[in-house]
Formats: sequence, C-alpha cells, structure tokens
Amino acid sequence: MALEEALATRLLLVEDNPGDRDLILEYLSPQTIVYDTVCVASLKQAACALEEESVQVVLLDLGLPDSVGIDTLLSLKNLEPSLPIVVL
Repeated sequence: MALEEALATRLLLVEDNPGDRDLILEYLSPQTIVYDTVCVASLKQAACALEEESVQVVLLDLGLPDSVGIDTLLSLKNLEPSLPIVVL
C-alpha cells in the first residue's frame, strides 16, 4: 500500500444516481486531501460496505431505491452511531 493510500480519508458514498455520483467524485478529485472512496447505490449495499470496509465518513443521498428520507439516515446511524454522515 502506498503512503498516499494509507493517509487517504476513506469515504463511503451512498448515491444511486450515476450522474450525481460522478459529479461528487469529480468535485473531490482535485482537492489537496486524498480520498479513497467506496461507492454504493442502496442502503443495503451501504450496510454491507460498513461491515466490510473501514471508513471515516459517509456521504449520503436520502433518496435511495430501498430507503427514503430521514429513515435512511437513522438506519445508518443505528449501524454506526459514531460515524460522521453528511447528507447530500
């Protein structure tokens, strides 16, 4: 693992719209902070990713195919209460 990868901020991007996902990834790419991003498109996939991946922050779309609104946020907070979640 490269030093840059080891120092990267690990993000979980939960976004089902490919255009929005690409726009967010494009916005993050030129920054001075290095991001290692895991992308998923549903709440179920996000829950699986949180079990398998170590992430520092979640970027969350509230309108997903399997969950909508504040319930989406509450579901993730129940899984990882101390994990910072930024609602998009």
